Amino acid sequence: MNAENVNFWANWVLVISLAVGVVATYFIVVSGNEKERKLKLELSKANADAEKAKATAAEANTRTAALHLKVEEEARKRAEAELALETLRAKLRGRSLTEKQREILLSSLKQFSGAAITVESLGDKEAAVFAEQIISVMKEAGIVVNRTTIGMLTPPQYGIIISSDFNAAFQNAFKKAQIDFTVSRATGNRILIGLKPPIDI
Repeated sequence: MNAENVNFWANWVLVISLAVGVVATYFIVVSGNEKERKLKLELSKANADAEKAKATAAEANTRTAALHLKVEEEARKRAEAELALETLRAKLRGRSLTEKQREILLSSLKQFSGAAITVESLGDKEAAVFAEQIISVMKEAGIVVNRTTIGMLTPPQYGIIISSDFNAAFQNAFKKAQIDFTVSRATGNRILIGLKPPIDI
C-alpha cells in the first residue's frame, strides 16, 4: 500500500470518526435535553406537591384553631352553667351562718351579756333552723334568750326583723357580720326570724 492510499484511507477514517463523533454528540445532547426535561417535570411536580402540602397543612391548622376555639367556648359555657347551677343551689339552700359570721356576731354581742332578748321564729322548718343558729350565738355571748314560735303571720314576714328598741350597737353586730335585717316599729327587745326571702331566679 503506497502513501497515497494510506492518506486516502486515513482521511476517510477521520471523516467517519468525525461523523460518528457528531452523531454521538447529537445523541448526548438529545439525551441530556430529555433528562433535563424530565428533571424539570419532576421538580415542577415536587413543587406542586409541596404547595399542595402547604395548603393542606394551612387548612389543617385552620381547622385545629377552629376546634381550639370551639373547645374553649364549650369550656366557658360549661363554667357559666356550673356557676349558674351553684348560684341556684345557694339560693335554694336554707339560710345558715358561716363560721366567720358566727365569730363576728359572737364577738360583737358579748357586750350585751346578761341582757334578755325575745327571739320569735315562724313554724317554718328553714326559719326555725336559722333561728336556732342565731340563738346559739346569743346564748354563747351570755344573752338570756326567750324563744317563742309563731305558727304563721299574715301578711308573711321575711328575713330577720329587729325591733327599733335595740340600740345601734346591737344592730351593728349584725351589720358587721353581713347578716341582712330590717328594723320594725315593734317595741321591746324582740327579734323575728321570718321566712327566707323569695329567691330571684
